[in-house]
Amino acid sequence: MLLEELIRAEWTDAVSVAFGEIKASLESRGARLEDFDIAIAAHALAHSAILVTDNVSQMGRIQGLRVENWRDHPSGS
Repeated sequence: MLLEELIRAEWTDAVSVAFGEIKASLESRGARLEDFDIAIAAHALAHSAILVTDNVSQMGRIQGLRVENWRDHPSGS
């Protein structure tokens, strides 16, 4: 029932391309990230979305990724 209510971003060819580009760019600069973090960023890039996270220092290494820290918003803890 829960899955029927959630909006999900599917893994598309655009996400795969973004994943490969992000991973190659990070590795060429010696700035590795976990694949799961790269996958999240790839989805955001492929969908032209802003990634809202508290992991700005890590995700901020990804070129072209728009990142906002959820703690900077009034509802953040």
